[in-house]
Amino acid sequence: MSTIMIRQLVREMLLAEIVELSPRTDLYHRTTANLQPGDVVEGKRSSKSREKSQAERALENARIERFSDKPSRIGSTFASLVPRSRFAGFGQLYKVALIPGDPYLVADSMLVDKLWDIESKAVDNAYSIGRNHDVNTINNLVLYDVERAGKSVINDFWKGVTATKENLADIEVMAPRFRVLEKVEEGQAVVRSGDTIKLGVEIWVTTGGAPGSLLLSKMKDSGMEISPYGGSFKLPIGTVLKIRSATPGKRDTGKKPWSQISFDNPWQDGEQTYSSILYLSNESSKRLSKSIRSVVTKKL
Repeated sequence: MSTIMIRQLVREMLLAEIVELSPRTDLYHRTTANLQPGDVVEGKRSSKSREKSQAERALENARIERFSDKPSRIGSTFASLVPRSRFAGFGQLYKVALIPGDPYLVADSMLVDKLWDIESKAVDNAYSIGRNHDVNTINNLVLYDVERAGKSVINDFWKGVTATKENLADIEVMAPRFRVLEKVEEGQAVVRSGDTIKLGVEIWVTTGGAPGSLLLSKMKDSGMEISPYGGSFKLPIGTVLKIRSATPGKRDTGKKPWSQISFDNPWQDGEQTYSSILYLSNESSKRLSKSIRSVVTKKL
């Protein structure tokens, strides 16, 4: 067992006993911003996804009514207890710390996922019974369903969670701000949105829309193999791609760390915007992950 693995195991054993955090507890924050030691990362007061989400609205309503001592998700920034969490891929990794006196919450992020699933079903239900309603009415119907069906999930979230070996990767620490301690270099094994890679394996991709004749011509000229059905394309070894989005999966098994990964389409003709993204099949995603971990596919 390597020294790094031993350190990680010891850290997990120690964190399993944590009930309360302190400014001396090392936390891990991801961002696309370029930060320096001593910088303060503050929560964003305006988040479009949270403002539009009725699940987040339900969480905030419950906080105001029953958990007012907890920090608002809308005004918080987030960190993990371990560097390799379910949020791997969401930017550069930094070691951070709580600022003395700031409120915080150690919560199970999987509960937020459950609440978003409840919202998704509530949206379908609201539109099925109120097709002619305005947006505000639809949102209120969704909110009502989320608060009713997700009441226990909401309460469990705000009560917080104790860290264990089983849930470490899923835990999020919310606070109004964190102080940056240092940048963490992760090496070749982790790729993030914005990274550029050079393929060491062949992978099959699909475009976000039906490619036009000009785009198809560009792809063929680059040596790409096109499936007989016209919807999939095999990228040859050596292809350089920029990662548009790398959304981590709920569980990183090592075989498929992303729930979704996509790339900018380098053959985009500038007019067909719906074909500007390349998506991977599940099998290609696993193959690409393995090649990145073994450094056969390299980050540039």
